[in-house]
Amino acid sequence: MRGRRKLGQERLEQIRANIALINIKRAIFVQVLDQETGTEFEFESIRETARQMEWNARTVKKYLDSGIPFKGRYIIFSKKL
Repeated sequence: MRGRRKLGQERLEQIRANIALINIKRAIFVQVLDQETGTEFEFESIRETARQMEWNARTVKKYLDSGIPFKGRYIIFSKKL
């Protein structure tokens, strides 16, 4: 038989579950504190933070745990599980 081997539905679900476990172990949860309003936001990843706040992911990484306010307003912290 040539070409790709098709995996069964059970095997695919098992692979997806294993990948999810690996991702959770490596994940960096992000908290953003708005100093002007005192509002705190929580996100599941750097990418999600960038997407929701309409920032660049590199910017989030740069200010993550630096203590320097981004735009003079937002402080970005990491949170490990």
